[in-house]
Amino acid sequence: MWYRVFSVRKEDAMKTNDVSCVLERERATFIEHIRDHVRAQKDLWRRVPWCALHADDGYHGAQENDLAFAYYSGLWRIRETSWNIARTAAVDLFSGELVYADGPPERLSDDAVYRIGMRLELIDAERVLRRLHHAAKHQLDDIPPVGHVSVDAWRQVIIERTKLTPIYERPRFS
Repeated sequence: MWYRVFSVRKEDAMKTNDVSCVLERERATFIEHIRDHVRAQKDLWRRVPWCALHADDGYHGAQENDLAFAYYSGLWRIRETSWNIARTAAVDLFSGELVYADGPPERLSDDAVYRIGMRLELIDAERVLRRLHHAAKHQLDDIPPVGHVSVDAWRQVIIERTKLTPIYERPRFS
């Protein structure tokens, strides 16, 4: 009676379902902890656009440049080449929410948050700020970007255009 080898007793099936339920609850808890972790850093995230502008040397186009993306859009792109995610994940630098960077603002899926949770350094605002401060210290300010008198003058234009302040505020449109 070979079929008995492959049959599952009712008690074993219930145990498997119990384990699956527990694992699913633990996964949901983990995902919520990751979202809370990013939101808890909101005060640090709000400093990123200003620091990104000062780390930017003005030579990159706004579309390819994550620094420019931060001060123009108020989003910090989370990049990980090993993920197979069709959309780009980001931190909303005003609210600290995990969102998609492409298209209209939309909360990041639980699956994407789970993957990000495996790489906490990508959502460590303090680490991001340290890297931006380091980049700002080690750039060549004496070479002006094309079409600008100086890097400082170029930055001033950006500040005026975007109404950027050291602590990021979401732009208000009138």
